[in-house]
Amino acid sequence: WRSGVAWQVTAFMGLQSTTFYLLVTWLPSVEASLGVDAATAGWHSFAYQVVGIVAGLGATVLMGRRADQRMLAIVGGAILVVAVAGLLLVPDLVLLWAIVAGISSGTTFVLAMALFGLRTRTVAQTAQLSGMAQCVGYLLAMCGPIAAGVLFDVTGTWTPVLILIAVCAVGQSLVGGFAGRDRYTHAAAG
Repeated sequence: WRSGVAWQVTAFMGLQSTTFYLLVTWLPSVEASLGVDAATAGWHSFAYQVVGIVAGLGATVLMGRRADQRMLAIVGGAILVVAVAGLLLVPDLVLLWAIVAGISSGTTFVLAMALFGLRTRTVAQTAQLSGMAQCVGYLLAMCGPIAAGVLFDVTGTWTPVLILIAVCAVGQSLVGGFAGRDRYTHAAAG
């Protein structure tokens, strides 16, 4: 709880989870507002998640044995910003943007989980970081879909929700630039 690195990993994990749950919860509704029928929006949501699984597997290859994951964290969040900008500016290509968002979500999820072990020196430290990051991170993520629902109810449009997702993705990239550094939560023993 006193480690800056631990808080960076926690923030990255929380923002990654927030963007994922925002999209899983609200992407079909966003698409419905664009005139996409419910069945097609459901298939797009399915594509988003399947692409995320494949991208997550690819992320493990990209991480390799490197100790520094800054680039993957920064690019992963930036890809989501591109997807949201696409939804706002070229909504007719909604399937493309769902796929691009899936690439981001899958990549950054695997990275968030990997950081628990990469930023710690012992199994006990990994368990502590995982508990902290998941407790705080999922608490943050839980608030995202609720806040998005309130935003939509107040404004009557999905634009502020998409902007919220983009802001979280930018934050994810920024904090990922710190969490991805070759640093540890605890000093070396001895």
